[in-house]
Amino acid sequence: MKKKVSVIGDGGWGTTLALLLVEKDCNVTLWSYDCNYAEVLENTRENKKYFPGFKIPEEIRITSDLDSATVDKDFIVLAVPSKFFRSVVKNIKKFSNEAIFISVAKGIEIDTFKRMSEVINEELGEVNIAVLSGPSIAYEVAVKKPTSVVVAAYREEIAVKM
Repeated sequence: MKKKVSVIGDGGWGTTLALLLVEKDCNVTLWSYDCNYAEVLENTRENKKYFPGFKIPEEIRITSDLDSATVDKDFIVLAVPSKFFRSVVKNIKKFSNEAIFISVAKGIEIDTFKRMSEVINEELGEVNIAVLSGPSIAYEVAVKKPTSVVVAAYREEIAVKM
């Protein structure tokens, strides 16, 4: 059975991860904050604004509806810039209790100095969280240049599902 994954954030990193996940035979949804830009992505199948030069396969579902992007997903990849992270996470209302939230945002919350995983816990309660981090650049990952990233989780059963 295909893993159902939503990538929340249509920037370069979010688009790259969506491309990689669809290659790994996941059922992928890519969420855009801007409904007009989501329509552009759907029609052109290219992220010309944030990640030009890469075709977005038809298998990737594109939406600007946060509820439909997060309901009934196995994994919810949070690829939103840290300065917008809390406001987006705060609006996530529909998700499975079994879903694993994967933070891939770089940086900390400026006002509070909190890590994104802490923001997730504050806004969504005690949910399943993993964090992907490392010295990677979206373009280089997309063209398959070697890099190294680490996925960490507090609970082993979460890490194993990754």
